[in-house]
Amino acid sequence: MLDVEALGQVRTHWRARLSAVGIPLGVIDRLLAQSDTWQAWADNWEAEGSSEERNADALRARGLGVSAGESYALAALFYHFGQLVLFHDPTTKDRLSRLREAAFRAASLDLVPPARVFSVPSPSGAPLSAYLRLPRKARGPVPCVLVVPGADSVKEENLSFTTLLLERGVATVCFDGPGQGETRQHLPFADDYERHVAPLIRQVAREPGIDGSQLGLVGFSFGGYLAPRIAAAMPEIRACAVLGGCYDLSYWESLPPLLKEDFAYVFGVSNWAAAAEQARRVSLAPVLGSLRCPFLAVHGKRDGIFPWTDAQKMIDGVAGPSELLLFDEGDHCCHNVYHRSKPAGADWMLGRLKAGS
Repeated sequence: MLDVEALGQVRTHWRARLSAVGIPLGVIDRLLAQSDTWQAWADNWEAEGSSEERNADALRARGLGVSAGESYALAALFYHFGQLVLFHDPTTKDRLSRLREAAFRAASLDLVPPARVFSVPSPSGAPLSAYLRLPRKARGPVPCVLVVPGADSVKEENLSFTTLLLERGVATVCFDGPGQGETRQHLPFADDYERHVAPLIRQVAREPGIDGSQLGLVGFSFGGYLAPRIAAAMPEIRACAVLGGCYDLSYWESLPPLLKEDFAYVFGVSNWAAAAEQARRVSLAPVLGSLRCPFLAVHGKRDGIFPWTDAQKMIDGVAGPSELLLFDEGDHCCHNVYHRSKPAGADWMLGRLKAGS
């Protein structure tokens, strides 16, 4: 079990992340102040999720569908962050994950625009879980961006970012890949992650309302390692952007304990030694030479997890046109400057996909 010092780091460093994905600051500060033990953390976030679901139920009963959808989606975030650090209690972690997924499904059709939850079989036959949103005022087929989650992230966490893209006329798909979120129940993490998600991407290209010739990828954190792997393997991808990504995990020993636990969980191993062995296979060096679509790396110079020099290594390694956007004050994934970093990523993606149409 992680010690109280690790909990203190979570309470200090996650505030920006929690705000960046849409949790109100007043709620964040209250829950962080109250959660001084791991048990309190789980209990408080679950209670907040349950309260928000009751609010959503009441709004729906009054016929206020839009507000209900927003409230259910917020409840999903509360459950998500409640389970995130419970590596010592897998039963509660799984239960809160299922509550997150159920709350998001309750939200999906009342979101504006709505989300269609679906799944696509991976090459192994295991389902990859995802949701699709189309711009409200779309006329004809539109570009689509697929959002790749990080090591401890899930498709439900990236809802607010999809809204930025939708406002720019771009459809969005958020998914859980091998070892992530809902898909984890059926499919463990795989070194060849890109092979497992390829059927999902090809299905998205065939969806009504999607221009299959204008597909992009955005990856956050460890998703910023996975997204370039996918783009290098699939010529269907016309643009790729990463925020706070990693080039490799050669600095495994210096990673904070919480992140080591994250990776052990995602990799599906029981201890740090086994996770370290898996981490030695994490590297973009063998694949970046095949990445020929336009590429953007966004990074914060104060990133305390993946150094900004990883972004430079990606830029130096890709075969196609590339751009590096650094924020001097930015933390991990530039969460603390999300009001600039995320719109910049969305604008860049729109411009590249439209330019290639």
